Amino acid sequence: MSEVEQETTVTEEKTGPSEMDQKVSASQDNNEPSELDQKIIRQVEYYFGDYNLPKDKFLQEQIKKDEGWVSMETMLNFQRLKVLSNDPNVICGALAKSAAKLMEVSEDKTKIRRCPDKPLPELSDARRQEIIARSVYMKGFPKEGCTLDMLLEFLKSYGKTDNVQMRNYHDKVEDKWKFKGSIFVTFPTKAEAEAFLKLESVKHGGEELIRKWQADYVEEKKIEMKEGKRGKEKRKQNLKAAADGDGKAEKNGTSNAAGGDEKEEGNDKEEKPEHILGAVLVLKGIKETTKWTHIKDRLVELGADVAFVDFTQGDAEAFARLKEAGSAAEVFAKISEAGKLEIDGVEVEARVLAGEEEIKYLDDQQEVRKNRRMQNKRKAGNRGRGRGRGGKRGRY
Repeated sequence: MSEVEQETTVTEEKTGPSEMDQKVSASQDNNEPSELDQKIIRQVEYYFGDYNLPKDKFLQEQIKKDEGWVSMETMLNFQRLKVLSNDPNVICGALAKSAAKLMEVSEDKTKIRRCPDKPLPELSDARRQEIIARSVYMKGFPKEGCTLDMLLEFLKSYGKTDNVQMRNYHDKVEDKWKFKGSIFVTFPTKAEAEAFLKLESVKHGGEELIRKWQADYVEEKKIEMKEGKRGKEKRKQNLKAAADGDGKAEKNGTSNAAGGDEKEEGNDKEEKPEHILGAVLVLKGIKETTKWTHIKDRLVELGADVAFVDFTQGDAEAFARLKEAGSAAEVFAKISEAGKLEIDGVEVEARVLAGEEEIKYLDDQQEVRKNRRMQNKRKAGNRGRGRGRGGKRGRY
């Protein structure tokens, strides 16, 4: 298979204004934001907004240090903001023109913070569900030459959005990421999302766009994957049952079709647990002395909720399984925003595991865990028959 699905959240294209644009923006005397001002406002308010900030562990740590204030020096480590402007005066001047008034600028223009009178909502399961409930799936955009700026400009006429997530896949043949032509859009309220879905027609470049609730789309994909997997398992079981039946028929001289069906029915009762998809990161180029705890700690700094790190010290590759479905794309987006990922002082290549490659990896891990449980049971049984000495415990 030459294509692997992957989702990334992007907040701004890496194409910045000229120095002249910055000077024009900085020299404006009125409160009407320029195009550059609007991009700066949108980017900073995304960082500190209800959608991103509760999940951004780096920013969460920063705002605890100085009553919510974050220095402009720290902010200019965010590449997409730095590309727009590396002048604190330009950035602070733009934020002062924001209609939302989400951000507060210090008097000396060296620090910014989210306004204390706009408390941050807690990121709970209920909150995650609430965000999904106002998110929409859209498909039909051109796969070539489409940028986030174009999408944001297109969506502006339909009202405000909290987040726009471009959905990409990795083409193995060309070894590069490509836009799938579909996006997830989070609206400020469910009512606004519902109003958008109720529009009779939404076209882009003359093409009618497919629109549906993100939750409905995700559920449809789960059913498709489950049915596809069940179909494969069913075919395997039928082949095995047929082979068993032929073998017994040759031995006994009779047909064993009923026995084959009975075995198949028993297998159906032992279904594998459903996989959590979109939650595996592959990291390559890890140095020999790195420990799994170093990998976990670095990912936690990026906001990852790590369930397990599949890694043996000395290996150059690690697989990090996260707890929440789809969360690997969010972590990958932050890695992309920073421009690189370093672990123990070495730059590491990261990608999101997806598609058939992800399913195969999760199936293999499931089998490993199953085998370990069986080994533990056998060892426990041996210890029970250990003639009073007990047995040695294995390391896993």
